[in-house]
Amino acid sequence: MDKKIVYLVVSGEYSDYTVHAGFTNESRANEYKDAICADDVEAMELDPPDDLIRYPKGYGAWVVWMHKDGNCENSPRRTDIRNLNDTSLRVTHAHATSGYVFYVVAANMEHAVKIANEKRVQMIANNEWIDSYPDWYRITFLPQKSKEEQFQDKFKELENLAK
Repeated sequence: MDKKIVYLVVSGEYSDYTVHAGFTNESRANEYKDAICADDVEAMELDPPDDLIRYPKGYGAWVVWMHKDGNCENSPRRTDIRNLNDTSLRVTHAHATSGYVFYVVAANMEHAVKIANEKRVQMIANNEWIDSYPDWYRITFLPQKSKEEQFQDKFKELENLAK
């Protein structure tokens, strides 16, 4: 069976996101986008195969922003992330705050918060919670220095202090 594609003319992002129109022809969608000064044309498959639905019945992907004290930054909400499975949990630092963003598969909002909270408690107990986004980014994404390099840096620092 051939894939059926619809081309959506869109503008904005997050709460300002708007779908202006949908087309079955990409060039007509681009003409319309240019005519109304919209931001983009997004292609989307119509009636995708069932194998793209990866969650158990009654479950979905949720995003929970949580602080170290367990309070939520925003109200937890459903998300359209499709590459989580029923046992996965993704965690990233919320760079604007000292909290983390938890992506979880859950049955409802309370269940999503419970899963995120359990992971938060584990992170704190294992001393994995990093409050500062720059520190988290440095530790997570930048190459770490070897013990020898750390020793050399400390040695240079002490030499400079002795001068």
